[in-house]
Amino acid sequence: MAKRDDAFYDYGLTDVRLRALNDDKTQVEITNIIGGAGPFDFTGETITAVPMSVNIDGVVQEFDVSLSVASQAAVTVAEVVIGLNAIFVVVGDPVALTAATEALTGRIKLAATSTPTDIQVYGKCAQLILIGQGFGTGYIYSDTMLNLDTSAIRKDSEDKSVTNARGLDTTIKTEGYYKSENGTLVDTATDWALKAFLEGTPLADDGSLSSGVTASKRPSFTLEAYYGKYKKGDSDEGDYVGVRKELYFRCKGMSGDKSRSADVAPSNYTFNAQTYVDASGVEHVAWTYSELTIKEYNAIKF
Repeated sequence: MAKRDDAFYDYGLTDVRLRALNDDKTQVEITNIIGGAGPFDFTGETITAVPMSVNIDGVVQEFDVSLSVASQAAVTVAEVVIGLNAIFVVVGDPVALTAATEALTGRIKLAATSTPTDIQVYGKCAQLILIGQGFGTGYIYSDTMLNLDTSAIRKDSEDKSVTNARGLDTTIKTEGYYKSENGTLVDTATDWALKAFLEGTPLADDGSLSSGVTASKRPSFTLEAYYGKYKKGDSDEGDYVGVRKELYFRCKGMSGDKSRSADVAPSNYTFNAQTYVDASGVEHVAWTYSELTIKEYNAIKF
């Protein structure tokens, strides 16, 4: 595809969204939404009405979970499973999820009872049972990004040499390899939810934000970025012929510097997308690039 007649061009950064991985660091899927193993501390909550929300392909259902517990400070996975399954079937439109105890780990597991494209689970109950590592699995979305920059982190090739008694060298050149991807995000807007997420410091109930402390744990997350694909020559901005998607699978992030002056103050963030080995010993890539048709892109419920 070196000839200009066959070339396509990338432009812009239309959408970015982040989502916490499961509590066991696996990818969130419609049949694999994994929380903690308990016991869970619901101290301070109205135990008969703990808020929870589910977004299935853009349709949001909000409800309260009632938990019958032996100890509010030590709610078991079994108690959560009973409470969730009880409310899932009585919501106005029954929630197309089922809760269970994962056999090998004892963790809470939610799975779709149909075949939607995507499910988000969030709210106070989801946080307390460590869905999304305590952040829920709702997307943090932005269409106000200025740029996303990445650079590969690699283990360099090295020369390993030995010299014999005659002064002659034998050299073996080791293989370099890819390790991870460092990235920066610059947002033209100020998004406290994004800053809180990356720093591992959830927003308070009144919407305020505080810094992290030594014990704060930043979540691992996926990051998706979307941008337009254009043909050669002149195009209006809306004349893209497809959409390119970058998906970073296991990231850690932090907020960056902030400058206050007589100007709009952009927000800076950093992240690292890792290659990783799962519990089965399978090595996974740090990212994939893929293409969407305009119809597929328009069907995404951002």
